[in-house]
Amino acid sequence: RFSKIALLVFLFGWFATVMLTWYQKATGAYAEFFYEYLSPNVVFSSIAMFYLFRFTAWETYLRGFARRLVSIISIHSFDVFLIHPAILFFLKMYIVPEKFTAHAFTGILTLFFFTSVISVLAAIFLNFLKYTFRAKVKQTLSGAA
Repeated sequence: RFSKIALLVFLFGWFATVMLTWYQKATGAYAEFFYEYLSPNVVFSSIAMFYLFRFTAWETYLRGFARRLVSIISIHSFDVFLIHPAILFFLKMYIVPEKFTAHAFTGILTLFFFTSVISVLAAIFLNFLKYTFRAKVKQTLSGAA
């Protein structure tokens, strides 16, 4: 039940971000308020998305590759949450051109997609490094004793 509510909150927050940004650009009063991390629509969407990936019993809804993919995202959801601001900053500053993100719908969707994919891959890579380093340290310490 809470997963359905979380999904609705996420979709509403994302839709509100797109529509309010589009409205601001259409009226010429554009400011990045609706993109910012502490705007209400982003805060509620973020909490809802974290809840969806962390606490939903996806095994009852999904099968095969989709189930495995959501499982991986779920395991790394907190890491993704911590990493994504740096990825988003880097993408907005250096990679995604300003004119490409000029349209509210495609800009938000593009940044969301690339930030999500890169953040998940970075979280997986950092966890791999952590466990590899931990194993090397353990091997070194047991060899020294």
